[in-house]
Parts: sequence; C-alpha cells; structure tokens
Amino acid sequence: MTQPTPPYTAADIQMIVAATEQHSLSPGQPDADGNDPCSCGQWREGADGSSWDEHMAEVSLAALAAAGRLMPADASTEWTWKHNNYVSTASATTDREEAERAVWRCRTANPGDPVRLMRRTVTDWTPAGVKP
Repeated sequence: MTQPTPPYTAADIQMIVAATEQHSLSPGQPDADGNDPCSCGQWREGADGSSWDEHMAEVSLAALAAAGRLMPADASTEWTWKHNNYVSTASATTDREEAERAVWRCRTANPGDPVRLMRRTVTDWTPAGVKP
C-alpha cells in the first residue's frame, strides 16, 4: 500500500481538488448493465467491487504521486537526529520513539543548539562500487 507523506500543503489540497473535479458520477447515463459510470471512463459502479469513495481515493493518491508526495509501498523509514549540521547516521533506527529519545538526550546535553528529528526513506540499496 502506498503511504501519503503528510502534512499536506495548500498546493497539495488544490491538486487533489483539481484531480477530483475531472471525475463525476454520471447517474443519468447508465452503462449496459445499468450501473453509473465515472466520466473518466476508467471506473463504473459495481464493475470491480470498489465504491465511488475508493475510486476518488485512488484519484487523490494518483495526484499526490504525480507530485512526488507519496512514499513507495516498499519503502522503509529510518529515523535519526541532527545536531547543528551533523546528522547521526550511525544512530539511524526504524524505531521513531528511540530516535526521539536520542533527540531529547542530545538537546539536554547541548542546550540552545538546534537539534531535530530526521527521517529518511529507503526504497532500494545499491551494492558499494556499483553504479546505479
């Protein structure tokens, strides 16, 4: 399953609205089976068991994917901390709470310095020495 990457910006929301406006249920124009189709021609009521809401969710996700606002389904997320310009890659973990505790420890040890939680999405690994 594809995962959205919130928070959504006003531009993201406008993109979703624009994408969904291009779709409309056409109740006055049933197909041969008597089902109501979408104006896009890619979905019709009862054809694949999905609902109108599911079709609109797919349209919204496609709009976000086109803008690069979705993580791939096979992505894994790692968390770590950043102190000033140093990112602690050695402390990277898939446990967000553990990374948040590391941020707290770093902030406690360095009061007044900028320390923040960092997220990295890994979708693929390339062996060292191999050009992608």
